[in-house]
Amino acid sequence: ARPLNRLSRRVARRDVISIGWLHQAAANAAGGLATMSGQGLRAHLWPLVYALSGKALQVLLLGLTLRAFGQPATLGVMVAGVGLAGLFTVIAPTPVGLGIVEGALVIALKSLGLKLEAAVIVSLAFRILTLWLPMLYGFMALQWAGLTRLTKLDGQTTGGRD
Repeated sequence: ARPLNRLSRRVARRDVISIGWLHQAAANAAGGLATMSGQGLRAHLWPLVYALSGKALQVLLLGLTLRAFGQPATLGVMVAGVGLAGLFTVIAPTPVGLGIVEGALVIALKSLGLKLEAAVIVSLAFRILTLWLPMLYGFMALQWAGLTRLTKLDGQTTGGRD
């Protein structure tokens, strides 16, 4: 964190990582790992099944998207596509890999044998299904649940429905 903050002071003229926050996050992670290690192997099974089932559903969704546009949906193409989309979501400099994931997925699908036009439409459809629709559903659910926001008026904090 210190070298990154040194660099950020030169570029952005501020620290980007709080050392205290980093220590707290590491302590929380260590505490969580210690708790999990004391619970045995069986306690790790359900989180693993849950995580793998989520990825399996994404692989299935990419396969269905490929088939919807008349493209070959081999297991290798589906796993590689979802894997690269997940990788570029994490390492991209934009929030949730916006723009980066779509481009990387197009390149990956093209290199796996799809035509460029098909790779573009499949990658955009896959991102709509995995990013934009869940976000839309989330916004609708928040509105349905009565989203409230704290607003500050003349130094006073009030809760209001916006």
